[in-house]
Formats: sequence, structure tokens, C-alpha cells
Amino acid sequence: LTLNIVDMLNENNDDVLNNDLEANEVVETTDSKPAESEETPKENSDENLEAVKEIEDSVAESAEKEDSKEDEIPAVDYSKLSLEELVVSLNKIISDNPIQKIKSQIDSVKDVFNQKFAALLAEKKAAFLEEGGNSIDFQFSSP
Repeated sequence: LTLNIVDMLNENNDDVLNNDLEANEVVETTDSKPAESEETPKENSDENLEAVKEIEDSVAESAEKEDSKEDEIPAVDYSKLSLEELVVSLNKIISDNPIQKIKSQIDSVKDVFNQKFAALLAEKKAAFLEEGGNSIDFQFSSP
């Protein structure tokens, strides 16, 4: 019986030694792989940065080309249009063009509309006052 215990202990000792050797091999194997993989991400990141820069440059070039095309929107004399035609024109400008490129046109339509509406308002107020109305009582609602 003692012999069996001694044999078992020897077998366990051999197993422990074998496991230690295998563990050392695994540690050595894993130690060598990260060194290689550390170089690869650096190379990949450089390649990724170059690719990103190329994409950004091409997007910027295409945006500049679009800018030059959209700047060629013809100028219109909005002062000749009626209030209703100004509203139709405004809707057309908004629907046909990108919103970032139409500020000057929108401002032109708005300025002409405000001038014409102020003139219409002054005309209606003058007519109201001629009929004997009090200036404080004047109210105008657009049709």
C-alpha cells in the first residue's frame, strides 16, 4: 500500500513537471506573438490614416466643384413680381436648391416682399383713415 502511494506521488510529480513545461511553452509562444502583432497595428494605422486623408481630399474637391456650379444660380428681379408670385418664387427656390446655397436669393425675395407688403399696408391704412377711422383701430388681415 505504501508503494502505491509513493508511485502515485511520483506520477503526480511527473504530471506537475509536464504541466509546468507545457505552461512555459505556452507563455513563450504567447510572448512572441504580441511583438509581431504590435507592429501590424502601427502599419495598419498608417495605411488607415492615408486612406482617410485621400477620402477627405476627394470629398473636399467634389464639394468645391459643386459649390462653383451652384453659385451660377441666375439673379432675378423680384421687384417686378406681385406678392403671390413672390411666394411661389420662394417655394420654388427652396425646393430646387440646397438650403446652404440660397441665402442671398431668400433675402432678396424677403426684402421685396416686405417692401410691397408695407406699401400695401400703408395704402389700406390711408384708405381707412380717409373713411374717418381712427389710426389706433386699424387692423389689416392679409387675404
